[in-house]
Amino acid sequence: MEDVIRKIIKIEEKAQAIMATTIQENEAKKLSTEEYVSTLRDKIIGDAEKKAKELRKRELGENAAYAKEIKGKCDQRLVEMVEKAQRHEEEWIAYLVDKVLGD
Repeated sequence: MEDVIRKIIKIEEKAQAIMATTIQENEAKKLSTEEYVSTLRDKIIGDAEKKAKELRKRELGENAAYAKEIKGKCDQRLVEMVEKAQRHEEEWIAYLVDKVLGD
């Protein structure tokens, strides 16, 4: 009977050791998984920030090109307006004088 009790005690000790080992392995896996998730999250956030920065840079470049195009058109339009004013200056002055003087 004592042999049976000793065997049961040994089996219980082995079971406790297995349980302790299993708990340690689970904790190690949990920490490993948490580290992996944290690293993955950091990588994803870093990649997203990098992509956003690239998109902003590209958009600013496109906006600068568009602004340059619009400025060129405005400059050209201003030159045309000045040229037209110079061509018609005498005519417009005469017209205004006639209107003011009532002739």
